[in-house]
Amino acid sequence: MFANQHGDITDHELFTIQKGMQNASPEECRRIGRSLKMSAATIAEWNKVSSKMLEAQMRRSFNAHPEVTAELLRTGDAKITHNYPNGNPIDERFGPILEKIRSDIRKEQELDKNCN
Repeated sequence: MFANQHGDITDHELFTIQKGMQNASPEECRRIGRSLKMSAATIAEWNKVSSKMLEAQMRRSFNAHPEVTAELLRTGDAKITHNYPNGNPIDERFGPILEKIRSDIRKEQELDKNCN
């Protein structure tokens, strides 16, 4: 789908895909990401880009749903992991990204409290 005649995507194509996925649903992002054919070098770059995109999608979700943000904050300082219902780990990036977002939300709330 996104491969060129050599079976790999170019940096420009990767950038275009990244821009197109910024407002896509998580399901659409996952479908697109899984359909890409990439070299090892492109996979390394994609992993950097997709981590940023995953974090941005998660932040948008927390911004849109304060009740979910409250749930995240109730986890305190606990290590966050995520598993499929059958017990298989999903993605090692998911928990650390949630922990980073939780920390950032706390910092923002602390700044807001100090400014008022």
